[in-house]
Amino acid sequence: MTMLITKEAEAHRHFTVVAKGVTEALPPPTGVSGDALTLFSVLGIPLAMIVSAISGPLDDAFGGGNLSAFVMGAIFAAMSGVLSIVLLPTPQPQDLAKATTLGGGFH
Repeated sequence: MTMLITKEAEAHRHFTVVAKGVTEALPPPTGVSGDALTLFSVLGIPLAMIVSAISGPLDDAFGGGNLSAFVMGAIFAAMSGVLSIVLLPTPQPQDLAKATTLGGGFH
């Protein structure tokens, strides 16, 4: 499902030229944004509930406190990082050359 939304977003990606020839990405159509938010809601809320349901008994099993739940979260975060590096495709050099960084600051 994530790949479908990504492909849809890429197909609807448009740019505009602003001052001094700088190109700026336009926001995605509302359908693409809605699909992405729906997917994150459907996947995120049950996952948060599962973690909440598991962390209580896990804390009790290790003598109370929240340390065991934090350690479990750290382990899963590390596994997620390793899996993303291993499983996600590496961008091609020509794609990296076209990539732009949009940034801002609080100054």
